Amino acid sequence: MTDEVSRYEFTELQQRVSENARRLDQMDAMGTRGVAVIAVQVQELAKDLAKHEEKHDRQEAGRAAGRRWMIGAVIAAVAAVDGPMAAILLAAHGH
Repeated sequence: MTDEVSRYEFTELQQRVSENARRLDQMDAMGTRGVAVIAVQVQELAKDLAKHEEKHDRQEAGRAAGRRWMIGAVIAAVAAVDGPMAAILLAAHGH
């Protein structure tokens, strides 16, 4: 047993479909703008992150170069002090 749809029910349904179509159009119009703004923000965030990583890499390379320079300076200082001492000790021992 199927009930026939009354003219009133059909008109009601037609109005609801029409209202929903307008709402979807509004959501699409407004929603797209919102998504575009978020997309731009994500792109800017990605650029900022890439710049930060570049800066971090440069700083790390600078620290590594500083450590290498310091190690080289310590080795040179030890060699400068121990080299003549070793020569003096060898000369004194051989004498």
